[in-house]
Amino acid sequence: GGDARVRQIWGDPARYDLDMGGSPAELSKLLTSFGAEGIDDVVRTVVRSRQAMVSTADIPVAGRVRPIRAAIIPGAGGDAVCVLADLSAFATDHRQYDLLADLARGGDPAQNLAGIVDLLGGRNGRRGATVLVLSDDGGRLDEGIPVEGVEVHSGFSTDLTESLPWVTAARSGRRVVVPDVAADSRFPDLAEALAEWPGVGSVLVEPVVATGDNAVLGAIVVWASSANGLPEIAEVELAAVLAGIALERQSADAALVYRATHDLLTGVSNRAALIDRLDRALADDSRRERPVALLFCDLDGFKAINDLYGHHVGDLALVDVARRLAEAVRPGDTVARYGGDEFVVLCEDCLLYTS
Repeated sequence: GGDARVRQIWGDPARYDLDMGGSPAELSKLLTSFGAEGIDDVVRTVVRSRQAMVSTADIPVAGRVRPIRAAIIPGAGGDAVCVLADLSAFATDHRQYDLLADLARGGDPAQNLAGIVDLLGGRNGRRGATVLVLSDDGGRLDEGIPVEGVEVHSGFSTDLTESLPWVTAARSGRRVVVPDVAADSRFPDLAEALAEWPGVGSVLVEPVVATGDNAVLGAIVVWASSANGLPEIAEVELAAVLAGIALERQSADAALVYRATHDLLTGVSNRAALIDRLDRALADDSRRERPVALLFCDLDGFKAINDLYGHHVGDLALVDVARRLAEAVRPGDTVARYGGDEFVVLCEDCLLYTS
């Protein structure tokens, strides 16, 4: 929230010698290239504007000057995430730069996840990868890359009751490595899950967690013909951090869309969504001559419920009425709360002989 506290959520000082150690000292050197006086100014700017900031500067690290790129990205909870990359360590692979830049620009989260799969070798013949997303109820893991042209392996989607490495990683929040699938006895269901991939000999699963509270959001699964074919742990850790940022942004975007189109009390459509749907329905009606029905429903005696029992009971009544209306209409019809105790039902394609 701009209070100058920095918490490192990922780092491999043995590989990069870029360990901030909980101190913003190294980061502050880089922030001067943003034109800001300190970390407070940058974080506040990013959080308030919801726009990421990216900069590259040569800073001294462990006795020598290195090109360090920083992307400060607005988080989902009013905070900001800074991803530091030692460009000298990635000189032979520009995909990391592209992915980092796209995250910073606020690119499509699904495309970001597809980029992470590509980064880990999901499109070459030596190894594969996928990103699994934990369902809202915490009961399932499903592929989270609905992008045209990116193939995902549906065999990895599963309930959290199965005995599989990615289930264990999601439940525990810890990395799971299976160096030899054939010799491993910890996961009885693994052989069946990999039945369509007979060449898989090793599996590495890294949990994807939220940047704020470390809640598990999903898991990255990487597989190869042998343990030697798996990527380095540091590479998968970094991919998991980037996936966490993408999934948090995806969740935040979905929440904004939901709040903009739904009545927050009852869960049915709100007035704005109703009007938009009605405009489209009338346009379709004029082209296809398919009748549209509009039903206005208000509740008699609703004021008495509020007066006698309180508004909290009135709210419960509105929720129940919305539920009953939704159950009474066809799947494609729209139930909306127009305001107060007024509901509207929009029914499209109302042919006379079926209406």
